[in-house]
Amino acid sequence: SSPNCAGNVALLLSALKQNGTSYSPARIRRALENSAKPIPNNGTILDSGRGLVQIDDAYEYVMAQKQKVYEDVNFELSPRGIYLRQPHQVSQPYVSSVSVNPIFHEDSLKRNLIDFEMRVDLKASARWVSVASHMVLMHGGRGFEVRVDPTGLSAGVHFAEISGYDSASPSSGPVFCVPITVVVPEKL
Repeated sequence: SSPNCAGNVALLLSALKQNGTSYSPARIRRALENSAKPIPNNGTILDSGRGLVQIDDAYEYVMAQKQKVYEDVNFELSPRGIYLRQPHQVSQPYVSSVSVNPIFHEDSLKRNLIDFEMRVDLKASARWVSVASHMVLMHGGRGFEVRVDPTGLSAGVHFAEISGYDSASPSSGPVFCVPITVVVPEKL
């Protein structure tokens, strides 16, 4: 899959250069992830990633989003995800704070950094994950609290994620995702 993805990215960059469209690593990654085609009947993102690269759709995504300054922003998460696997971790609800820090591309105008304010809608993909419905993200970063309740889960591996969407453009796909993996051990 690496050679296929690298070739697709080369095609995308070539088309963007030919059109004189600016891009950044964050913009390209978001375009690839938000335009990927999910693999049917293949479980969760944990099993197959975001899906199959759709390079035409990725190109259309970049062109449709080219005026949005936040597309060049990389959203750094701390922690990058939540992973619970020890018996004491999965026997009670777990609460954690997640910090989101926008990292601007080095070529970004300082005015974009100063003016940056984004209302982010937060959505959890599973009922056993609780999170606030939204947050306002500024250039200095912000955090939110996550509550994971694995007590009702069966033995095995469970995956969910919290996706953050720009509330002004939710159909564009998430601007960041927090993966949550819970491994409930078998009871002997």
